[in-house]
Amino acid sequence: NALPSNSVTPLSDGSGVSTASSSVGFNSMRNFGASATFTAAAPLTVNADANVPLTLVNGDTLAYSPSQGGVLIRCPGIYLVFYTVHIPANQTISSSFSLELNGEALPSSTQTIGTASDSATSGSTVHTLVQASSGSLLTLNPSATVNLSGASSTPNVFTLTIVRLA
Repeated sequence: NALPSNSVTPLSDGSGVSTASSSVGFNSMRNFGASATFTAAAPLTVNADANVPLTLVNGDTLAYSPSQGGVLIRCPGIYLVFYTVHIPANQTISSSFSLELNGEALPSSTQTIGTASDSATSGSTVHTLVQASSGSLLTLNPSATVNLSGASSTPNVFTLTIVRLA
């Protein structure tokens, strides 16, 4: 039961592995261990189910690039992905956050954060393994609108780090 070439399967749920193959314009073997970090800072507003607008901070631009607010994965492989949501103090948030690959939620990547307007800083980090084909788009998406427009300039409200393992 082959998966389409743009599909991805979270490795943690045991549902299978993509049998798709694709070619890339560079030697994909040399990109083992390739990593990149993407961030988004306040003030910002992200609508429900929209992509958090991630920007490349540092990393291997042959393996990854920013695209549509997410991360374009240029090389097929298995990836370790970490993301952190760091809500500034005194911000009201009630949302689940999930990673999506090619528009499909990765079930092992969901976290829920709820803060009150008089709360201290709140944060959480999630990690997951995914298998992706060349050209896959990895995004971070909230289930409800996240309005941090009243927050002062806060670096790294959202941080996503990706590392190619195989």
